Amino acid sequence: TAAARPDDGTLTVGLLLPTTGDGATIGQFMTDGARRAIDEINAVGGVGGRPVAIVTADEGATPAEAADAIEQLIDADVDAVVGPASSTIALSTLDLLVAADILTCSPSATTLALDAFPDDDLFFRTAPSDSLQALGLAQLAELTGETAVAVAWLDDVYGRPFASTTIAEIESRNVPFRLVADIPFRAADDDFTDEAERVAEQEPGVVIVVADASSGSRFLGALGAAYAQVPNDDVPDIIISDAMRRRPSPQPILDLPPAVRDKIRGLAPAAGGAEDLNGPFATNAYDCANLIALASVVAGSDNPRAMARELPGLTANGEQCETFADCASSLNEGRLVNYDGPAGPVQLDASGEPSSSRFDQFDFGEDGVDRSVRQLVVNA
Repeated sequence: TAAARPDDGTLTVGLLLPTTGDGATIGQFMTDGARRAIDEINAVGGVGGRPVAIVTADEGATPAEAADAIEQLIDADVDAVVGPASSTIALSTLDLLVAADILTCSPSATTLALDAFPDDDLFFRTAPSDSLQALGLAQLAELTGETAVAVAWLDDVYGRPFASTTIAEIESRNVPFRLVADIPFRAADDDFTDEAERVAEQEPGVVIVVADASSGSRFLGALGAAYAQVPNDDVPDIIISDAMRRRPSPQPILDLPPAVRDKIRGLAPAAGGAEDLNGPFATNAYDCANLIALASVVAGSDNPRAMARELPGLTANGEQCETFADCASSLNEGRLVNYDGPAGPVQLDASGEPSSSRFDQFDFGEDGVDRSVRQLVVNA
């Protein structure tokens, strides 16, 4: 356990987000969101009468690169961090941040494996865990009115716990669901024909596919071939996880039989919410920065553990407020607050996990590009 960190009176926030590599584009959206929040905070006097300081470090594309960046932030004596963006990097490096006694908020790491991470109450996130998405997939399956459900899933560290949680949610619902197929597939396999045909043989009314973009697109192709000669009315509803929403090319979707493509829908964490905070997870990073600053206001300190203790109370049972300025004003007048960000309500449970979140329901157009259909609120 790290020694107690001194309170120097200045809240210093590190931005641990990707600025190079494949993640740079999405990293820029999140960086813009966090900086926007801190600029607004500083425009109304900062925290404790001092401007919030920012230190940036490139998360990079690998855990090793992220670990180097974390050392830079530790050397800069940051009190809190917005990041990492990547679930894989968060799992590999969060222990370094916890050991350094740094309060950490990820705007986009959704992996189930973080649900029970030994974070010593120093980690929270504003993007919903995949466990909440699993609940949403089960809800979406229920809304189809079908009762025979098949689940096909990528057999890796992402797909296994996600599929297991989805199946548990299906089996726990008070509807006559029947799990007719539970089919894993491996990314290293050259062909998914056997797995797709095993799904089709069970004649499910709805198929849930949990996979990443690459393997998921290949599995949809195999599923399309399995149903190519089936009458349109007999093609099941197909529900996919968010990682399959966007692929390097729309071609895998375009190659599907239209009757199959038209039955695909999926869920992904809602990304929008503010005209001037566009881009995936920009509002989530904005929320991270605001909640860190508000926790410092309530704690009267920039000590990470003091701030962490105040986080759950900022998103429930108080006066609704949507900006740092409004929330801080209420807090300074002795009132409790319920922070709602630009994308809507933020509800954190006692462990720092979102207990409610908005998801985009999406499908694919004739051009093979994803499109938002409506939004679904999922409550734990």
